[in-house]
Amino acid sequence: MNGIRLKRLAFSLVLSALTLTGAHAGADDVDDLLSEGNKEAKKPKVPVFVIPFQPVWKMAKGELVAETYKNVASEFRQAGFDLQSYDLRVDAKAYKDPSGRLTQVWKRELRRAEQYTQKLRFRMAKKHASKVIRQILQNAEHLRSPTELCRSLALVAEADLRRGNAKRAEKILDKLAAQCDPVAASKGDAQLSTAFEEAIADANSRRRRRVAGELVIRSDEPHAQVYVNGRSLGEAPVRIKELPPGDHVVGVIKPGLKSWGQTVKVGSEAVEVWAKLSAKLGGARKGEMVQALRDNLLTKGGLSSASKLLSAMGKGAKVGLFGVIAQEGAAIRVRLIAFNVAGQIHEFKPMNFDTDFLTTGTEMYGFADTLKALTERFEGKSLSADLALIPKLKRATLPLRDVPWVAGGKASRTASRGAGDRGPLRRRTAEDRKREAEERARQREEERQKMFEDRKRRDREDRDRRSARRDSQDEGRRSGPIRRDERRGRRDREERAGRDRADDWDRDDDRQRGRDRDRRSRSDRDWDDDNGRDDRRRDARREGGRDRDRAERGRDDDRRSDRSRRRDDDRPREAARTWSGDDGPRRRLRRRRSRVNWGMVGGISAASVLAIGGGYFAYQQLTGAPSEVNVGVTWNTQ
Repeated sequence: MNGIRLKRLAFSLVLSALTLTGAHAGADDVDDLLSEGNKEAKKPKVPVFVIPFQPVWKMAKGELVAETYKNVASEFRQAGFDLQSYDLRVDAKAYKDPSGRLTQVWKRELRRAEQYTQKLRFRMAKKHASKVIRQILQNAEHLRSPTELCRSLALVAEADLRRGNAKRAEKILDKLAAQCDPVAASKGDAQLSTAFEEAIADANSRRRRRVAGELVIRSDEPHAQVYVNGRSLGEAPVRIKELPPGDHVVGVIKPGLKSWGQTVKVGSEAVEVWAKLSAKLGGARKGEMVQALRDNLLTKGGLSSASKLLSAMGKGAKVGLFGVIAQEGAAIRVRLIAFNVAGQIHEFKPMNFDTDFLTTGTEMYGFADTLKALTERFEGKSLSADLALIPKLKRATLPLRDVPWVAGGKASRTASRGAGDRGPLRRRTAEDRKREAEERARQREEERQKMFEDRKRRDREDRDRRSARRDSQDEGRRSGPIRRDERRGRRDREERAGRDRADDWDRDDDRQRGRDRDRRSRSDRDWDDDNGRDDRRRDARREGGRDRDRAERGRDDDRRSDRSRRRDDDRPREAARTWSGDDGPRRRLRRRRSRVNWGMVGGISAASVLAIGGGYFAYQQLTGAPSEVNVGVTWNTQ
C-alpha cells in the first residue's frame, strides 16, 4: 500500500464520520473540507536537487539503478517535491591503451644502455637503464613483458659492479632475484661479466633463505588479465603463493577499460589488492565524486563538489540528495544522504527493497516529512572523515585461483670469459695477458699476410696490364720494322725488377718476423710488470699535474711582481710627461705612435693647389680689364 492509497482511505474515513455525526457537521462543513484539499493540491512543489544514483562496486546493473530511482522519485513527487536530477555527463570515453607506445620507448632506451655497456661506458648505461626502471614503476599497468624490467635491473647492477659500488649493486640484485628469473635477465646484446654471475647467484641464495609471502589480486570486473612483473598469470582473482618478499609490479587490464597498476610490497604475510577498472570519467572533480560514490564512500571532495553544483545549478533548491544502490541476492540495498550548500549532511536510514518494489512505501515512511523539515531548516552535521554509505556491505567475490611463483634458481651463464670480464672487480693474470698478446700477434700476422697477398696481386695485375699493352703495341707495329731486340731487352729488365721486388718482399718479411719475435720476448718479460707500470704511470701523471700547478702558480707570481715593478718604474716618466698649472687640473699626455697618412696629405695638397689657382684666376678677372667694365658709365653733374 502506497502513500496515495493511505490518503484516500483517511479521507473516506473522515467523510463517513462526518456523515454519521450529522448533528455537528452539515453540507457546508463538507464543502469547506473539499476546498481546503483543493488549495493543498495547488500549492507549489518544493524543489530538491538530486545527484544521479550510483551503483556500488558495480553490484547493480544500469536497468536496476534506473528502476530504483523511478520508484524513489515517485514517492517524493507524491509528497509535493520537485526532483531536479542533474546530468553529470560522465559517460565512458574512448580509452586508448598507451602500452604499445611506452614499450617502444623502453626498448629504445634499453638498446642505448646495451650499446654503452658494450663500449664499457657504464655511467651512461646506468643512466638509460635507470630511466626505464623509473618509467616502469610509474606506469605499472602498462608493463606487458618481463624483459624490459629484468634486463634494465641487470644492466644497472652490472654498471654498479664495474664501477665498484658493491653495496648498491647488492640492493639491485636482490630486487632482480625477487622479481625476475635468470632467463629474462640474460636476454640482451651486451655480455655480462663473471662477477655479475657470481653476484646474482649470491642474491638467489639470499632470496631462498627468506620467508616467502602471498599476494591476492582481485578485480571489480570479471575476466580481467593479471600481470606481475610483466608476467601474465591469467584472469583475476588469483592467489600467488611462494612470492619472494619485496616490491612487485602488478597490473590488471581489460580491453576497453582503463588499466590498473600498482607497485605492491610483499612481506611474509598475505597481501590483498583490489583492481578498479573503469572507463575514463569526464570532468576531474565530477569524476572523482562519482568514483567515490561507486566505491561506497562519501568524501570531503565529493561533498564539496556537490555543494558547489547545488549552489550554481540548484534552481532555487536548498537541499540536495545522494543515492547509492547495491544488490545482494534478492535484496536491493539503497542509501540516501541529504546535503545543503554549507556542506552539511543528513543521513537517512538504509533501505532494503525487493526486486518488485512492493515495499517502497513502507521503507520510505517518514522520509518526505524529514525532507520537508530539512528544506525549511537544515539540521545536519559536517563531514569529518570519509563516510561509508551502505554499512556492512560485502563485495561479491569469485573463487580464488592459486598460481605458484617460479623465479630464481641457479644463474645461467650470461657471458663468455675474456675481454668482457675486465673491470675493477677482476684483475688480469699473467695467463690472461699472455693469451691477449698471442691473440694480438696472431691478428697482426694475419693482417701482414693479407697485405702481402694484396701487394702480390696488384703487381701481378700490373704485369698483366703491361703485357697486354705491349701485345697491342706489337700488333700495331707489324706493318713496320719489328724491333725484337728492344722488346726482348725491355722484358728482361722488367723480369729482373720483378725478381728484385720479390727479394725485397722476402727480406721485409724476415725483418718483420724478427721484430715480432723481439716484441713477444719483451712482452713476456713485461707481463708481470704491467700492474706496477700502470701504478707508476698514474703516480707520474699525478706528480706531473702537481708540478704543472706549482709552475703555473710561480708564473702567476712572477707576472704580478713584473706588473708592480713596471708600475713603479713608469711613475717618474709619467710625471715628466705631464703638465699642470696652479689653478688647472693635472692632465696626462698620451703617447701616440707616429703615423703619416699619405692619402690625407695628398688630398690636402690638391685642395690647396686648387684653392690657390682659383683665387689667382678670380684676381685676374677682377683686375685685368677695368676699362671694359666701366665703358657704359656716364656721370651727369651740375
